[in-house]
Amino acid sequence: MRISRCALATLFFIICQIKGRYKYEIFKKLILTLLILIIVLISILFIIGYSTYASALKQKPLVDRVTEVTSKENFVKFSKMSDIYRNAVVAVEDHRFYDHGPVDFIAICRAFYINLKTKELQEGGSTITQQVAKNIVFSQEQSWTRKLGEIFAAYDLEKNYTKNQILKYMLIQHILEMAFMEFMMLAMDIMIKTQRI
Repeated sequence: MRISRCALATLFFIICQIKGRYKYEIFKKLILTLLILIIVLISILFIIGYSTYASALKQKPLVDRVTEVTSKENFVKFSKMSDIYRNAVVAVEDHRFYDHGPVDFIAICRAFYINLKTKELQEGGSTITQQVAKNIVFSQEQSWTRKLGEIFAAYDLEKNYTKNQILKYMLIQHILEMAFMEFMMLAMDIMIKTQRI
């Protein structure tokens, strides 16, 4: 029995289609499994971050923390700060501050890429809102759980305060840090001069 070339080609085509469908089904199942794993991982991170934030708020609510900062005697009014200083901090810390929400996913992706590329934690990708949340709600401890909790705190801050109010808290922090650095440099300068005498 002689099979024509056309019949062989048709048979080959059918076998390839069956193999292709089988590969497609495996590929589809693999993609579905990966999506489910990603959703589970994001859910776990969400739960960890929220529980970190919720436990920090149990100690003292966000509004009380902000009131504590603004009631200090060295608290400078936003209107008394120069526009140049405000714009300089925004340009350096988060140049898209007024254009994004509490979390800047572009900055996070950029920081993640740079950290992978350099194989060390060089960038954090935090927005000004996240930095204020860190300073008001959390300690300076660097951990992934604090970073996840910081995201929830940032959303809560932007829900309750304007961008300018959040920027004001950031600028106050900068002023205090600069004053501390000046004090430390002055102290070191005095120590060096007294040792020479």
